[in-house]
Amino acid sequence: MNPTLRHPIREFIGHSLLKILGWKALPMKEGIEKAVVIMAPHSSTWDICIGLCLHFATNLKLNWVGKKELFRGPLGPTLKAWGGIPLDREGTKNLVEATVNEFRRRDHFLYGLAPEGTRSYAPYWKSGFYHIAIAAKVPIVFYFVDFKTKISGCGPVFHPTGDITEDMKVIRSFYEKVNPRNPKNCGAIAFKPK
Repeated sequence: MNPTLRHPIREFIGHSLLKILGWKALPMKEGIEKAVVIMAPHSSTWDICIGLCLHFATNLKLNWVGKKELFRGPLGPTLKAWGGIPLDREGTKNLVEATVNEFRRRDHFLYGLAPEGTRSYAPYWKSGFYHIAIAAKVPIVFYFVDFKTKISGCGPVFHPTGDITEDMKVIRSFYEKVNPRNPKNCGAIAFKPK
């Protein structure tokens, strides 16, 4: 199954908005069926807006996990159509394990998240994405939003080795060159020391 689904109207809207805003989109390479897709830096609401336009323009079939309460009511079907998967936080204490189980039960699963966890300042990245990739034995795809070059999209596809120190050097070397909208909201591209 191809990681993209053709939705001509959404694609047109996404391309049109990016063009109006002066942005260029880099789509994901074909043939990636399962991966953890990280988007960084995440320093403003504009990251979400540009990311959504990119998602539409490139027809990326991206999944994300949210608490089940988000999916109740009239917005639920729309969130699911946009790749949302409801998670029972009470029944599942371990988000990493729950997400790895989603990888195991699906033939195609591109799991997207922002490792900073918030657009406000956070001193460190959350390490869940890394542990999910290792446990599910899938690559990490580097997505980015660069406000200096006005380029957003898919960067390298990285296969983590399990050596978290060395792997974070690779991740940091890519993302430290990406220009956020609000640099003051960006913490270290590192995990919190234990």
